[in-house]
Amino acid sequence: MSNLFGTNYLKFKSGPATVLLEYVIPEPPQADGRFIEHESMINANRNWTNKSDVDHLDISVIINLYKYADPVAKMKEVYFYNHKLIDELFYDIYRPAFAEKNGVSVKFYVANIQPMFLFDPKGYDALRITFRSQKPVDLTQSVDSTLTGEFIEDAAHEYPMDAGHETPIS
Repeated sequence: MSNLFGTNYLKFKSGPATVLLEYVIPEPPQADGRFIEHESMINANRNWTNKSDVDHLDISVIINLYKYADPVAKMKEVYFYNHKLIDELFYDIYRPAFAEKNGVSVKFYVANIQPMFLFDPKGYDALRITFRSQKPVDLTQSVDSTLTGEFIEDAAHEYPMDAGHETPIS
């Protein structure tokens, strides 16, 4: 439910500055495959050569500016990073930053910050931000203990029914 209503948190670091983005609606990350496709001119068979077993990521989020006490200040704070490289991106404040296979944080380029109208046609009340990874990202580095144990039990109590099913999540 938090994704739907924009109550997630995301943060990024650029130099000594840390920018916390509350009221975020994350969109699913888009993987940019690191392969080359070869198609035979004779029989149209296809073969693929992998350049890497991990992919670049494009991550887009929508920030609900209207939920901030001072939306203009937040827009200016975030817009400062448009078309700049940031040092670390955290998809959730409780998870580690996106990283390479060796565990080193991947830098992201803020490719686009697009002001949007959600509720007020007279003024911007949301931003869509697109982050693009500089190096391929190993998603297994972003999985940690927050996805097991107590976290899962708390989530099961908070949302006891799986979507579309009549039985509680166990």
